[in-house]
Amino acid sequence: MADTPDVKRNDNSLTCHVCGHKNLVGTLMCDNCGAMLTTETRVNYGTRDLREAMPEFQQNDVFDTSGTGDFREGMRLVLEIEDTESRLELDPSRRDLVVGRRDPVSRRKPDVDLEDHEGYRHGVSRKHAMFTLMNQQLSLQDYGSANGTYLNGIRLPAHQAHKVHNGDVMRLGHMAIRIYFVSDDKPDGE
Repeated sequence: MADTPDVKRNDNSLTCHVCGHKNLVGTLMCDNCGAMLTTETRVNYGTRDLREAMPEFQQNDVFDTSGTGDFREGMRLVLEIEDTESRLELDPSRRDLVVGRRDPVSRRKPDVDLEDHEGYRHGVSRKHAMFTLMNQQLSLQDYGSANGTYLNGIRLPAHQAHKVHNGDVMRLGHMAIRIYFVSDDKPDGE
């Protein structure tokens, strides 16, 4: 296993060369800042390795959103994959929505399948993240994915729900997706 000279190892952690955060061995991107950590091959996980240089995603910018956090009855969740024409409309009121890629071996398919949107190329795991709606609040949690889930530039700890607002940006691996709450209600006079 080859290490990059910038990554320091001990028995059970990798120290990030950018921020000094200690990460679990096998982590590709720093849990704290998102910097790339290793050059080892990760064939066993079934998720594309994101070691290639993609400088536009190396920044950890925090997007400021002023959108509402209320997800009212009758609204739809719209996911727009940035830099594409792709727009997915979903109804999170019926059940939790798992986001990821279909598995060709088991034929299991998540509620939001990003395989046809180059999910593998962007490092999206088969079971990457999940949206949950409770009490008019939409939340997002990472499923312990190989390449992380980010909300407005901040990496989410695995298996912890975080409130989502209209206009937020989530990033699954290197796939940036803008989140919108859409209602069919139209203001008076239209």
